[in-house]
Amino acid sequence: MNFCPNCGNKLVPDANFCPNCGANLQKYRTTEPAAVPEAASQSEIPGNEHSTNELSAETSQSSVGSETHQPSQTSVSPVEDDGIESQQAESNAGVGSETIDVVTTEEAAETSEATEDAGAEASKSVLSEMTSLAARPKHQPATEMKVQPASSVARPEIHTRLVVKPQPTVPSGQLTRQLRASLNALYIQLTLTFDIPQGNGTLTTKFSRIKLRIAKKIEGYDLDELAYKVEPLCQDDHVATQEEVEFVQALINKYQNYGRTSELEKKLNLLSGQSSNAIVDADHLNQLQEYMHVDRGNLETDLLTMIEGLSTQHGKLIFLVGNVGDGKSHLIGYLKQKHRDLFREKQVKIHYDATESFDSHKTAMETLLEVLQPFSDGKLATTQMNLVVAINMGILMNFIRQAKQAGDFEQVLAFLAASGITTSLTNQDKLANAQFGLLSFRDYPLFKVDATGTNSQFYDALFDKVAMQSTTNPFYQAYQMDQQHYVTRLTHHNYELFMNPKVRETLKFLLIKIQVESKVIISTRALLELIHDILVPNQLEENDVINYQESLPYLLFGGSGDSAVIKKINKFDPQKFQNQRAEELMTKIYNSRKDLQKLAEDFLGAEDAHQIEWLWDYVNVDKASFEEKLGLLLRIKYLLEREDAIFDDGPYHEYLQLLMAAATKDGRHPVNREFYKQTKQFIYDWNGSPQSNYIFTFINERKKFGVAVPFNLEFKEITEHDFNVVFQLKNADATQGHALVIDFDLFVLIKRVGQGYLLKTADRHQFVNVATFIENITKSRQTDKETLIGNIETNHYYRLTYDGMDVEMGEM
Repeated sequence: MNFCPNCGNKLVPDANFCPNCGANLQKYRTTEPAAVPEAASQSEIPGNEHSTNELSAETSQSSVGSETHQPSQTSVSPVEDDGIESQQAESNAGVGSETIDVVTTEEAAETSEATEDAGAEASKSVLSEMTSLAARPKHQPATEMKVQPASSVARPEIHTRLVVKPQPTVPSGQLTRQLRASLNALYIQLTLTFDIPQGNGTLTTKFSRIKLRIAKKIEGYDLDELAYKVEPLCQDDHVATQEEVEFVQALINKYQNYGRTSELEKKLNLLSGQSSNAIVDADHLNQLQEYMHVDRGNLETDLLTMIEGLSTQHGKLIFLVGNVGDGKSHLIGYLKQKHRDLFREKQVKIHYDATESFDSHKTAMETLLEVLQPFSDGKLATTQMNLVVAINMGILMNFIRQAKQAGDFEQVLAFLAASGITTSLTNQDKLANAQFGLLSFRDYPLFKVDATGTNSQFYDALFDKVAMQSTTNPFYQAYQMDQQHYVTRLTHHNYELFMNPKVRETLKFLLIKIQVESKVIISTRALLELIHDILVPNQLEENDVINYQESLPYLLFGGSGDSAVIKKINKFDPQKFQNQRAEELMTKIYNSRKDLQKLAEDFLGAEDAHQIEWLWDYVNVDKASFEEKLGLLLRIKYLLEREDAIFDDGPYHEYLQLLMAAATKDGRHPVNREFYKQTKQFIYDWNGSPQSNYIFTFINERKKFGVAVPFNLEFKEITEHDFNVVFQLKNADATQGHALVIDFDLFVLIKRVGQGYLLKTADRHQFVNVATFIENITKSRQTDKETLIGNIETNHYYRLTYDGMDVEMGEM
């Protein structure tokens, strides 16, 4: 049989059922034995000596039940079969065929056409069959079945094969019958899942009633799905589509697993700062902590090199310095786990500054001073201890104060002072000697400044650990496991969005931007917590509903949690961009009569809009305000197309270019030279200037009278440090220069003043360092010899000069 007698679809050889309409093909094979009635037991079936010869392997395979026909990813479709019933009546009772019921589903489905209640009975059979399919993991192939024949006949082992081919068009009448049978099956599944008694009536009545009964047991968006997507399908005059049938079948699978714990959420929760996994036991890294390890530049190699250079004859103290959450304990634990023999050979001991205290009556600092006694001045020459101290910067500063009071750690203090660890810049030539060593996390930055603003191998590697679509990735494995059990929540959609490389690139850009602009320090622990906070929706209060505001774009730009990183990212919400393109979009949305989904397609493009189709299930489009529509589109657009002109970020990219130029230390670099001119003019504008090469040092409250001194600025050096531009400048007749540190905010102010902006009192309060710099640089020899005083309004001044004996005044 090559074509289905019911719908005309081309058949797979030896198929038991039509893959298009689900018709039982055994009914149309007149030469095949009919199935033994369900009521008959195997022991009642008489053997038939001709059965082995009459029944070919093909016939045997066609007897296998419908369990093995459909793929496990797709639920079995309830079918209303219009075939010839008379063929089912033919029975070869004497043949020892397998006693597998292959017609119950179709017979039950046919009865659903008569009444809704009878349809429910058919759906029970369908539901039972679908449950057995859903229980099989997605990756498992079609079931290999061993069929038990009658006792007198030996039968071969039967194997089934699943072949999926494109589906041709199914007649609408048959699809409608399939849909109604599937809706009945869904109703039964809902009663089982939520322990609700089954009722009578039409499909519309059943779903209307059960929706009210389960309202407090179901997620809000799922309740909306039943109300707005399922109930309309129950109308008597509704004509079904194939997509609707598949949609209802997927819902049946979903509610079979409803309330099941999400494996992905369990894994992501381990990244939270509130998880016990956030506390690292350096002696025993767990499997996830080991998997999440990412190299931080050469820090790992440099620490390992220091340890390899240790001697058991002459002890050495190594400081590993970092901020809270940088990963000091993790790094030591990872190296100990990978190089156990080396740590054992060198007899390396480890101490963690604020986490270890051997005596409950001693503070962590008292314990630290006790642990470091072998390296005190009196014992340093003879100690054989090799000790690595992982210490936070704050604890180190406290130790220095305590050690100075104790008076017996002079050599340790001298080493720390020479290293520059307590200043803003470490001295790379003084970080190791025969007795001491020091490595600081700040000397191994997580990213590099370049024109793209996204150069970070560390962020790339860490994000890939979570998002990489690989069987070695425990997060992706958990995601796949949830998919196999039809567990799909907003967390999974957020995770799918995070797997998009463009989204991760934008997140990386934002992380670097808040560090450059806002001087935020982001530790590894804070970074992992950020990933958790933007993927896993917040815990809701009772009766609250999960909606689009728990999706990744809103958790990132509008999150209200405790994460300091998210609070800083909130400042760069795309909704705050103000330019002509943004205004044009606002006007278009305000005047548009298109629904939000169509606006998204126009604004994002078909490809990007397709990636967020799931989002509309969480948006009440009819009630969404203008601001909500605008914010939703802008945030998604920014994540997927950050470089669009609507998100012009010119000042930030100019600043990146300046940082790169300043790092060259070349005063003649065009970018450095131009910015020096702008800075020089800004300094004159800060205090005001009566004429060239003079600057006011005093102006009265009415701004009528002023005192000015000679001010002839000269350039000495330009450098970049901690994402700041640092000018070394001096007055012309002075020998000593002074540093003017310019961060991003001051850079923007200098640019604005150059464009005509008038300085305000708030600006002077914010940038006190500018006033301090001007005060220091005006204290030169020439200012003691010459001063201008006069009327600012009339621009009438007098010059006071001192010749070493008298002060002379002359009108200018």
